[in-house]
Amino acid sequence: MLRYAGIAAAVLACGLLVGEEKKEETKEEKKPAPSKSETVDTFHEVAGLELGPGSEHRKLAGQAYDAIKKGDLRTAGELLDKAVDGFKALCTDPKKTYISVASQKEVDAYKKEHPDQDVAWLDWGYLEALQLSAFIASAQKRFKPALLYLEEEEKIAPYAAALHNERGYILNQLGKTKEALAEYEKARAIAERFEASRSDLPIALRGIGFSKIDLGDLDGAQKVFEESLKIDPGNTTAISELKFIEEMKAAKGKKGEGKTAKEKEEEKT
Repeated sequence: MLRYAGIAAAVLACGLLVGEEKKEETKEEKKPAPSKSETVDTFHEVAGLELGPGSEHRKLAGQAYDAIKKGDLRTAGELLDKAVDGFKALCTDPKKTYISVASQKEVDAYKKEHPDQDVAWLDWGYLEALQLSAFIASAQKRFKPALLYLEEEEKIAPYAAALHNERGYILNQLGKTKEALAEYEKARAIAERFEASRSDLPIALRGIGFSKIDLGDLDGAQKVFEESLKIDPGNTTAISELKFIEEMKAAKGKKGEGKTAKEKEEEKT
């Protein structure tokens, strides 16, 4: 199964984004709040993915992606709605807890953590359809419906790091940086734990870095960007942000050079 991680890029390629998606600032224009979306224009495999009940609906996500590449968001939306409706039709027992996860291993993990629940597995395609819908809305800067899709996804996808990455991005765009940081931390924890979400780890780390820059924690941001490069070597976003952090630190140092000892001490209090 191919995961659709980078729908923003596909929509961007169609010229359908509202507003500016990429960071195009010059050195003079760049400001310490650069939180932007990760965009990836290639598919990547979901590690350890197995077929679950309802897997026949999974192909609709692929058809939706093809529609997006053609610029046909209406058809993409209809296909995704059809996929979601197909999965919802499988949720017939109100006493069961339906979860969309990648494998039997993840089902077993959830059952162990929730022994009081009668758990029913649904194919990964369910969360994919909701995630894809959220990506499209987010890429168009329609954040309210995007958040609603993610809220719906969270109810059935306990181990999906991507939804927390996307929510983190949206919250950063809305100026809710502390909340965004918390979401990226959740994504990191899931991605470190579960193989199917492992590819979302460097994105989570960069999101943490963006948020820490916005919050003024340059040392913390530098640490996670460097960590992300160990997983995703050569990533231009991380490299650019590390350079920006160094420039910020240098500028901060120069600013403090002309202050008296008394002024420096007052800043600490």
